[in-house]
Amino acid sequence: MFRKSVSGWGATAVFVAIVLLMVSTPRPAAAQGPPDVLPGRGPVVLEGDLEVVFEDDNAGGRIRHFLASQNRRVPLRFQAGAAPDLPTGARIRVSGNLADGAVSADAFTVLAVSPAQTTGNFSVLVILVNFSNNPTQPYTPATAASVNSTVRNFYLENTYNQTYLTFAVTGWHTIAATNTTCNYSTWAAQADAAATSAGVNLAAYSRRVYAFPQTSACSWWGLGYLSGPQAFVNGSYATRVVSHELGHTFGAYHSHSWKCDTAATCSSIDYGDDRDMMGVPGTVGHMNAFQKERLGWLNYGGSPTIATVSSSGEYWIQNYELAGAGPKALKIWNEANNSYYYLESRARVGFDANVAAGVTLHIGGATGNDSYQIDLAPTTTTYDSTLDVGQVFVDYGMGLQLQTLSTSNDASLIRVTLTTPPCATSAPTVSLAPVLESGAAGFAVSYGVTVRNNNASTCSPSAFSVSAAVPAGWTATVSGAGLASLAPGASTTATLSVRSAAGSSGSHSFPVTAADTTGGGTATASAVLNVLTGLSVAATPSVTGSRNSQSISVATVVTAQGTAVAGANVSVTLTSPTGTRTVLNGVTAANGTLTLRYGVRVKDPAGTYQIQVVATKNGVTGTVNTSAVVAR
Repeated sequence: MFRKSVSGWGATAVFVAIVLLMVSTPRPAAAQGPPDVLPGRGPVVLEGDLEVVFEDDNAGGRIRHFLASQNRRVPLRFQAGAAPDLPTGARIRVSGNLADGAVSADAFTVLAVSPAQTTGNFSVLVILVNFSNNPTQPYTPATAASVNSTVRNFYLENTYNQTYLTFAVTGWHTIAATNTTCNYSTWAAQADAAATSAGVNLAAYSRRVYAFPQTSACSWWGLGYLSGPQAFVNGSYATRVVSHELGHTFGAYHSHSWKCDTAATCSSIDYGDDRDMMGVPGTVGHMNAFQKERLGWLNYGGSPTIATVSSSGEYWIQNYELAGAGPKALKIWNEANNSYYYLESRARVGFDANVAAGVTLHIGGATGNDSYQIDLAPTTTTYDSTLDVGQVFVDYGMGLQLQTLSTSNDASLIRVTLTTPPCATSAPTVSLAPVLESGAAGFAVSYGVTVRNNNASTCSPSAFSVSAAVPAGWTATVSGAGLASLAPGASTTATLSVRSAAGSSGSHSFPVTAADTTGGGTATASAVLNVLTGLSVAATPSVTGSRNSQSISVATVVTAQGTAVAGANVSVTLTSPTGTRTVLNGVTAANGTLTLRYGVRVKDPAGTYQIQVVATKNGVTGTVNTSAVVAR
């Protein structure tokens, strides 16, 4: 049985998804073969092959990522939502921080990707293997072959005769390793060697399933590489686990559900899809339409079709399980969520004989891997996945209604109603650049004010106003043609000019407000103006280079009241011992610093060069004098 989870691993440096089924007590992974850690600490940049592993059991699971690098398998940690969406075999470069044998990845670069192959003929070798400390044979090769035959038929039906699996079974083989630790990569290597010794040509098989007696050292029932060549079965050899893990090797993720008890209390259930082999534990049913489309078994090449619906009407969808003419599903674009609604009609036919019949609804992203079966009774604690005849599903935000008009073993008739949803207004977003400015009293300084219209796409463009509540005696003016008509989702930048009153001093904070004069929403950001009487300038000269190739560098730091001043104009005047003057100019960076360099020419005299540094910003000036000695 499964609940969705993912994790990455692999013995051959590949992106893996491994799925675990039967519950057992987790133990630390193990010590046979190369260590799973990289020694040392601190920043690292590594290249290698990505491994992603699904680990599944009855209570839940997880997805893990590893990098096969430097003859080691290094765990990778990504922030939530930042893990790469890549298949097994992807070669990547990762930069991050190494600690405790794992790398917390800050960034990754894709160097090469191995695309999944999902249609055609695939040879699968099942290696039955047991251990030096546990040479039991819990089932016969004939039993495994019988399960394999069922799995082969499942994939023929699930893919509409597009994917053919040819199985062979070898073993039982007893390997030298023990089952005291869950070191499945070592087990696989030793099982391969044993099969080769028995005369098996491993190169003839694109996938391998390693099946062994149940061991509590591994906390899962099944494990499979995502778009990779290997899968593992811990204990009972059954259609569910073998089909599920092979699904991962084709690139399938778990099939989730979106369960709601009230409109405001919803959650994602990992193994939640109650009709899908990749979903609810115990289910042996077709993968949903999102999964099949993503893997090329629907709506691709000669595959059966999915009808894309963009207007109101009544639409037939044919029996989902059997090959034939007509669309197998409908999909409707939801711009607000960058996803599609998928509708399919299940019948108790073939491998769907034991799942619920009727129309079911999913959401699947336009990009990414995840699908979610929708709870059609969102205000009750009962999970209802069937859109019964007469029942209406409504998405008010996109103006969508879905209703099942009739259903049978052959087809279902769906009424789709698409209307323009009402305009939903939201407060705008306002931001400033810079937030802090400096200038002399009575000098006008400028801020860039960026306003974003957050109203729904069904709303008309809005007019916006920008205002600043400045201190008494100050003035604030705004210019920006884009404020007059700003479309939903669009942004524009206006210029706010603030002039302090004569005699002002000190630091002043004031609110800047953007208002949607059409929809009524407002948003506020804070700006700061430091009214200054002068700038503080520090200059550090240095002379570098050899006798005939020297340079004078002047490192300047400009501050005001202890705060760095960005955008200050800096002029550096160098006066040679003979009175020749050279002027260098530049602008300070965000941290108030600037370094200017003068290349001393061979004909320039040796001796002391006088240096004057003048910084100006918004009517405020600061000066410092220093010197540097050039020797010959």
